[in-house]
Amino acid sequence: MQIESNVSATAVSRMSTAPLVASKPVPAADSAAFDRTAALNQALKDEAGVRPEKVQMAQQLLGHVQWPPIEAVQQIATLMAMHL
Repeated sequence: MQIESNVSATAVSRMSTAPLVASKPVPAADSAAFDRTAALNQALKDEAGVRPEKVQMAQQLLGHVQWPPIEAVQQIATLMAMHL
C-alpha cells in the first residue's frame, strides 16, 4: 500500500497564522428607565409581609388529615396529565 501526500495548497493551509487578539469589551448602553424603581421599592416595603388571618387559616387546614380533598388532587392530576 502506497500513500501519496497531497501537498497542494488548500483554503485551510492558506489561513493566516497570526495570533488572534481579543477585542476590548464595549459596555452596552443601558436603555432601561429606572425612574420608578424607588417608588416600587417603597411600595414593597410598605406592603405587609404576613397576614395573620391567612396564617391561622393555613395552620388549621394543615391540621386536617383530609386536606386537600382527594377529589381536588385527582382533578389537578387529570389536568396536568392532559397537558403533558
